[in-house]
Amino acid sequence: MNSAPFPESSANELPWSAAVIIEQQPARQAKLFQWWYSFTTPASAPTSYVKREADRKARLLSMVVFFFLATLIFFIPATLQMPISTFYLDLITIAITLGALLVNKNGKTLLAGIIIVVTFEIALALGIVLIRSFNETDLQLYDLFIIGELLAISLLPVRNVLIVAVLNSIFTWIDLAYHPHTPVLAQDMATQFLPVLVRPVGLQFIIAGVVFIWIDSATKAIERANRAEMVATLEHAMAEQRASSEQEKRELEESIQQLVGAHVNATNNQIAGRIPYPPARVLWPLVGVINSLWVRLQRTQQTERELQQLKQAISAYNEFIQKRPLSSQHSLSGLRTGTDLDQLVASMKNLYGNTRDY
Repeated sequence: MNSAPFPESSANELPWSAAVIIEQQPARQAKLFQWWYSFTTPASAPTSYVKREADRKARLLSMVVFFFLATLIFFIPATLQMPISTFYLDLITIAITLGALLVNKNGKTLLAGIIIVVTFEIALALGIVLIRSFNETDLQLYDLFIIGELLAISLLPVRNVLIVAVLNSIFTWIDLAYHPHTPVLAQDMATQFLPVLVRPVGLQFIIAGVVFIWIDSATKAIERANRAEMVATLEHAMAEQRASSEQEKRELEESIQQLVGAHVNATNNQIAGRIPYPPARVLWPLVGVINSLWVRLQRTQQTERELQQLKQAISAYNEFIQKRPLSSQHSLSGLRTGTDLDQLVASMKNLYGNTRDY
């Protein structure tokens, strides 16, 4: 008895064909964010893998910035109880972030991500530097650099999160060493500098490492899914092309048989008025030429029949004249050929005064 949660038989029956994969409809985006996408992402519809990936990154940046702006706006009341510089830095960050959305709207997603990450890092660093005297509560501000890492891992290539983590750690070490402290914190820092430094720096690197592994795995999974979709699309296109080629081949064979049959009938003097156009469109110009030639051939056959009749009439009249001289009273009207020679005979009868019934 198979106790597996997914029996092998059921797995084999799943429709993994290329057509099924292609026909699957993409998940619908939440209608709540459609209006936001219309203002912050390019309007062009993705038609290829490259454009779809660019559209996905643009939408990702748009959604990340949506929540980032919400956080900045929510943080405004708290800045009113902090140094006035913090309030202005928050407003400047909001303004630059809105400008980055316009950059993203124009299709420059990477540049928009760089602007957002650099703006946040500089704003947070300036906010920390502008604090006159650090106390134990202000040490928690170093932990906010994690937001910069999350922005970097979401908006920039994955490897950049490690660079951001290193820069944040260097800034934390320098600022913690040279920033003015309150007397209580200065006394603690004299004996507990490394323990105080290890906490924000260790937090930076463990967050960066875990998120790096997670996002890198997710990115590779997306790439594999995209490659599988591309392969399925190519297989579907090749299958359609193969079916179209087979259909054209059948039509071409039927058309050739039709033309061969028409040629055989023509050989047996059974020429149709016109050959109907065959299913294979590629042979239509040839059929048009053949129909033109057949019209000429029919005219030529008619001319040959008339010429044959004329030759027979001339031979008959020649034999008649040799046996019966024109001076005799015998009539020349004994023969009717149905050709122009009959008019010649009538003219000769009038010329020689033959008054007998013609």
